[in-house]
Amino acid sequence: MDALFEAPMEALTEVDEIGERIAGSLISFFADGSNLQLIDRLKNAGLSLESEDRKESISDSLDGETFVISGKFADYSRDELKEIVEFNGGKNVSSVSTKTSYVLAGENMGPEKYKKAEALKIPIISINEFLDMLNK
Repeated sequence: MDALFEAPMEALTEVDEIGERIAGSLISFFADGSNLQLIDRLKNAGLSLESEDRKESISDSLDGETFVISGKFADYSRDELKEIVEFNGGKNVSSVSTKTSYVLAGENMGPEKYKKAEALKIPIISINEFLDMLNK
């Protein structure tokens, strides 16, 4: 919470899926004294405002790669695939953008995600190609 409070607009907009509108809303929120009082009251009541759920990576085979997972998969749920990405150093995002490295496509992949990935020339990979990436 303290890092959000101190972050300038430029740092906030560098975070995936945070644009100028959301960054501006965060800055406005922290500029309002009543919001700061509320945060202090929550801290004083014992609420932890820091993430304690830090998962250790299994490998760094996907380090620096950003994935959009779309469609249905026979042997994995999307949540399982997201965990696999994170455990191997990758990052998950929900929408295709120029920052996306790969779209992991299952059956019935969203047509809009497909069109956008094609337009941006982002590789659309199968589950087998994804698993091969993990084994390298």
